[in-house]
Amino acid sequence: MSITIKDEETCRLANELAEMTGASPGDAIDTALRFAVEQERASQSLIRRMMTDAGCSLAEIETAIKRRLTHEEVDAWMYDEYGAPK
Repeated sequence: MSITIKDEETCRLANELAEMTGASPGDAIDTALRFAVEQERASQSLIRRMMTDAGCSLAEIETAIKRRLTHEEVDAWMYDEYGAPK
C-alpha cells in the first residue's frame, strides 16, 4: 500500500524528522504515526478508567481530553497519597 502526501507542510515535517533521526522519510512517518496511535490509546484508556473508577462527569472527561492529562496527573486527581480513591 502506498500513501501520497500532497500537503507541503506535512512533507517538510516528514523530511525534517527524517533528517533529525537519520531515518528515511517513510520510517520517520511510521515512527511518528506509531507514537501518535500509542498516545491516543493511552488517552482513551485513561478516559475509560476515569469513567469506571471515579464516575466522572462528561465535563471532567472533556477537560482531561483537551489537556491530555498524563497517567500521573490522573492518578493524583483520582487518588490520595495512600492510593485510596478521593
